[in-house]
Amino acid sequence: MLHILTSDAIVARPDFLTVAESLLHTLGPAGAFHLRTRTLTGHHYTSIARYLTTVSRDTGTLLVINGRIDIAIAAGVSAVQLGRGALSIADVRRIAPPLRIGVSVHSLAEAQSAVAFHPDWLIAGHIYPTATHPGAGGLGLAVLTSIVSTTPIPVVAVGGVTPDHVSEIRSAGAGGIATISGIWGDSDPNAAVIRYLWEYGDGGSRGEHDPQH
Repeated sequence: MLHILTSDAIVARPDFLTVAESLLHTLGPAGAFHLRTRTLTGHHYTSIARYLTTVSRDTGTLLVINGRIDIAIAAGVSAVQLGRGALSIADVRRIAPPLRIGVSVHSLAEAQSAVAFHPDWLIAGHIYPTATHPGAGGLGLAVLTSIVSTTPIPVVAVGGVTPDHVSEIRSAGAGGIATISGIWGDSDPNAAVIRYLWEYGDGGSRGEHDPQH
């Protein structure tokens, strides 16, 4: 439902682990927490992942490692997110068959290509203009709707998604939302999580999924 994403700058914050643990408790089984960084050493990355794995087992939140299959295996994490430049879905299935796999897509064509390999979910974006892609317009709701309509796989919308966008994202058929700044840029990240979950509500729309199953 709600995917909380991280970045190099966020993971480097002195209070990262404290805030991350608090967010996992607030989110609980209602979503996923993505650990994503390119700057840490393998040892440090694995150490953080192992700690958050322990927390996630208590909270029921799905912990996802972005890109680094080796870190996921070493830390005992059960899910990975693949983007551009990462291993293919087929390679991950061969190396670590139990891992659940999400794939990041940026167009209808990329989504159709990924679906052929049966990932567990897609993260599609960016849907709205966002500071992480300055000067680039978002894909828009029409493209999101097209992606959703071509696959039975849950589609998670990312990119500039605020709580005010949640209703129209759900109406487009998306099974979840993902955000970085919507959580980490808020003065009260836990309150932001609650706002997203509140706006998402309890109803079911096409593609909505329990990240634990």
